[in-house]
Parts: sequence; structure tokens; C-alpha cells
Amino acid sequence: MPLRRHVSFQARLQRWNKLQVPKNERVHYDLEATQMLKVTLNPHGVWTTPQTFLAKIREDGRIPIPKTIMDLLNTKPLPENCILEVTLEPA
Repeated sequence: MPLRRHVSFQARLQRWNKLQVPKNERVHYDLEATQMLKVTLNPHGVWTTPQTFLAKIREDGRIPIPKTIMDLLNTKPLPENCILEVTLEPA
């Protein structure tokens, strides 16, 4: 069963601009790699406008963040271990 409502959680920005969806969120909401999701990102502790984009979760549970979104999120580069507030919604 695909995701039917929004889910919010915090995730650490990983190398190469990826974020890991926690396993308990993937299992509880049965997030599938074929489902298109609307992803909203807001860096924790940084005053910026939240950015939204469409993405699919990869098989390993990660979501790649497009370079244009990363450029819009930060005026200076975010550290690799930055905490992001993430909201997933069905597209």
C-alpha cells in the first residue's frame, strides 16, 4: 500500500547530497521505490525557505537531492552532517 498522508522526520544530510529515510518510517508506511513522492526539505537551525521537489526512494532507502535544490537551500555550503527536517507526501 503506497503512502497516503504526509510523514515528517529529521534526517542527516549524507555524502553526495543524499538523505536516508529511516527504516521504521519505510516499513511502517510501506514506502515503495516505484512511488513518486513530494519531498519538502528545511535545514534545521538555518533560516531559509523550505524547498520542495519530486523524487522516488531508491532501493537502499535513500533519496538523492537535486543540485538545484541544494543551491537554493543554502547561500553557503551546508555541512555534510547537517540535520534536515523532511516531509514526504504523495505526489
